[in-house]
Amino acid sequence: MFTERPGHAQELSAGAQAFEGLAVFGGDGTTAEVVNGMDTDRQVLLLLAGGTGNSLARDLGLTSLDAAFATAREGRRRALDLIRVAFQYQAKNYSRLAISTASVGYAAEVVKLANRFFKPLGALCYPLAATFQAARQQSFHLATSLDGGPFREQRLSNLMINNTGHAGNFRAFRGADLRDGQMEVLMARAGFTSQLLHNFAVLTRTYFYATASEVAARELTLRLSTPRGLMIDGELWEGVTEVRFEVLPGKLKCVA
Repeated sequence: MFTERPGHAQELSAGAQAFEGLAVFGGDGTTAEVVNGMDTDRQVLLLLAGGTGNSLARDLGLTSLDAAFATAREGRRRALDLIRVAFQYQAKNYSRLAISTASVGYAAEVVKLANRFFKPLGALCYPLAATFQAARQQSFHLATSLDGGPFREQRLSNLMINNTGHAGNFRAFRGADLRDGQMEVLMARAGFTSQLLHNFAVLTRTYFYATASEVAARELTLRLSTPRGLMIDGELWEGVTEVRFEVLPGKLKCVA
């Protein structure tokens, strides 16, 4: 079956409850839609990497169709963590399952810019968007609470929450583990030069510079002073003021 519009993959997977599992050919956005529509308690997911970033597939080593089908034939399965993201959008409460990356600030704006101007360039779209956005980014005020602790007031330019080691087609979170029951949280306040140095360090896999250290957490709640865009696996939600992230250990059964 072929998707025809945003959200269609979730509709298709929600209508396929009679099957033991689902195979999806696409990137993280399409995969996330399928995961949000499938029965994660019972069904198994097979990833066929066919998108721009393919973060989850890269983490699992399923970067080719041959590798994916070989793994499926061998019957290999693994229970992977997911992240539940709860937030309010246009006066309604939403809950989404994130497979890879969520962000407020710089990384979310990079995705928005890439989708608007650079998507036809394939794998180059994110590096180009990241470079342009580094010159445009601004800091914002928010309060964060990690693992139920007290809220801490901060000014940040980028907040990223990662389940996978890869963010798009770059291995940005070397400490991430899909089965450790934790997510990686990056809270940074960076200017143009420091953000470019960080991007270059990740792009070259030298990791000689970072805008901030990563923190492992099971839960994260953030409150924004002014509404901002929230990105979840490439999907953008504008005007969000409060978000809660919670790790769901072993929630996704995946061919891996």
